[in-house]
Amino acid sequence: AAPLVLVNAALWGVLAAHQRFAGANLANLPILALYYLGPLAALHAWDSLVAATLVLVACRAIMTWAYWRLCLRALPALRGARPDWAAAGPLLRQGGWITVSNLLAPLAQHLDRFIIAARLSAEAAALYATPFDLVIRIAVLGQAVLASAFPALSTALATARAVTTEEDSVSRIFRHTMLTVLALVLPPCLACILFADLLL
Repeated sequence: AAPLVLVNAALWGVLAAHQRFAGANLANLPILALYYLGPLAALHAWDSLVAATLVLVACRAIMTWAYWRLCLRALPALRGARPDWAAAGPLLRQGGWITVSNLLAPLAQHLDRFIIAARLSAEAAALYATPFDLVIRIAVLGQAVLASAFPALSTALATARAVTTEEDSVSRIFRHTMLTVLALVLPPCLACILFADLLL
C-alpha cells in the first residue's frame, strides 16, 4: 500500500491547492470508516491477518480512485499530464530531508517509552504512554486548520497584485489561522492541566 499512500498524499495536495476540502472530506468519511469496519468484517469471513491487510490496501486503492476523480474535476489538464523529469532532482533533495525528518520524529517521540520500560517496567511505560497518546491527539485540531490555511496563504501570495494587498490578505489569513488554532487547542489543553489528577 506504500505507493498508494504516496500517491494519495500528492493527490490531496492538488485538492488542497484548489480548496476542494468539502469533496475530499466527503470521500474520506466512508473510506475512513471502512479502515475500522472493513478488517473487522473480513476477519469474520477469513480469520487471518492477510484478510485484514487486504481490506486496508483495498481502502487505500478506493481512496486513490476517489481523489483522482476529484482532482480531474479541479484540474482537467491532469488527463494529458506527463512527468517533468527536470523537477525530479529538486523534489528528491527536498524529499530526502523530509524523509529523514519523518524517520527521526517518531524515534524521538517514542524513545521515552523505551527508557521508562527499561528503567522501571512495561506497566509504568503503559501508564505513561496512554495519557500521553490521548493528549498528543489534541495536535490534530491544529493540523486540520493548518491543512486548509496553508493553501489559502499560498493562493493569497500568488494572486495578490499590489504589495499592500498582499500583506493585508496574507497577514489577515495568518492572524485568523493562529486565533482559530488557539481557540481549538487551548480549551482541551487547559482541561488536561486543570483536571490532570482526576483524568489520570
